[in-house]
Amino acid sequence: MRGQTLERNLGIALAVLMGCAILLSQMLGDDVASQSKSAQSKTSSGRRGAVLLLDALGHGADDWRQAPGAIPRTTAMVWMPRAPSIESDTDGGALLGDLHDPLVYYDFAEQGGVLVLAATAEAESFLVEQLELNEFDGAVERDDVYPGRGLRTVRLPATGEELTLEWFDDEPFRGAQEPLEYLYPDASGRPLAISLEVGNGRVVVMGDDGFLDNDRIGQQDHGLFLARFVEEFAPGGPILFDEYSLGRWAPMSASELAFTSPYKSVSWHLLVILLVFVWRQAWVREFPRDPRAIERLSALARARSSASLFQRAGRWSLLGAQLRGGVLRRLAVFTRVSLPDMPHSESEEELGARSELVRYSRVTDELLEGLARRSDLMDRLPEWRRWLQGVQTSGVVGLEDHARRLAAIEREVEAARIHGSKRRSVG
Repeated sequence: MRGQTLERNLGIALAVLMGCAILLSQMLGDDVASQSKSAQSKTSSGRRGAVLLLDALGHGADDWRQAPGAIPRTTAMVWMPRAPSIESDTDGGALLGDLHDPLVYYDFAEQGGVLVLAATAEAESFLVEQLELNEFDGAVERDDVYPGRGLRTVRLPATGEELTLEWFDDEPFRGAQEPLEYLYPDASGRPLAISLEVGNGRVVVMGDDGFLDNDRIGQQDHGLFLARFVEEFAPGGPILFDEYSLGRWAPMSASELAFTSPYKSVSWHLLVILLVFVWRQAWVREFPRDPRAIERLSALARARSSASLFQRAGRWSLLGAQLRGGVLRRLAVFTRVSLPDMPHSESEEELGARSELVRYSRVTDELLEGLARRSDLMDRLPEWRRWLQGVQTSGVVGLEDHARRLAAIEREVEAARIHGSKRRSVG
């Protein structure tokens, strides 16, 4: 009953903890999902719609929530919602390690990736000071942080399509000079973006990235423009929307960190050593094949096993000795008569003397007299002596006859002891 109560209480506590964990995860998820420009946000200023659109078009779009140094080299494009703020240590390196060094963005572009971010003063500072792309110095001149928007029509050079977009109505790239390249100029010659080739890849600065918002991706030709832009510069995909720059990054777990450079080789060696150790521990031990013996049945199992052995060997005398020993042991305990020490000199009993049960098969006058006196059955003593002393069992018939006589003696002793106890209690 106590175990059932404990089990029920543990179940209730586990259910409460799981409910609290689910509620907490939902609360945290709602807070994250409400962040502006987040690829996981479903609010009007989020970017979840753009991710789903590119993913449906087969570009494998997803959000990236790890350090920039861990970005897979197979990635075709990284879209940054804003310039990241990376703290430096006293030596000028990244405070959190090499994986957080801003120069990994430069390496990503140099090795064939496309880095895209919006035109802001912070973006220009990041490109010039952190990535050391001096070509962008003075290229972004924005009089107002949030200028008004108006409709602008552009012709795509790759397909010849004319698209209408709602874009910032200013001209932020007035200071852009070669080798910067203008992208998608409108009818008045104002480009929507500028680009710089870096190694095998490029860096693209968008004059306005608000068309990616959930409430605007389906308006005008914003969705089509996004699809054409990706098809032109990153046709193979995949596309990652960088959440690291928004502060939404999750550090690597211990297992992930253990299998990254330069710890990968050490981790694999330790894993192999652990497997060898486990294998050795499992190999030297005995494999469990049979069910564990039940304590109450183990004695019976041993008795049956030895009886079967004596029967197959034709040792009926030893089998009868075991039978007498078991009956006498029970009677001695029942009547509180101590069993005398038996000599082990006779050769026919050498094997049986090694067994505790056979040890009691040597019936003596002292034992029989003690049983008869404690049971008030002294008149039955001559008959018992005739039955038990010098009995030689041979074959199944003799053993069964001997067993019936032992059972009769056992019933007489038990009945006499019970009757004597009743008389003493009445008296």
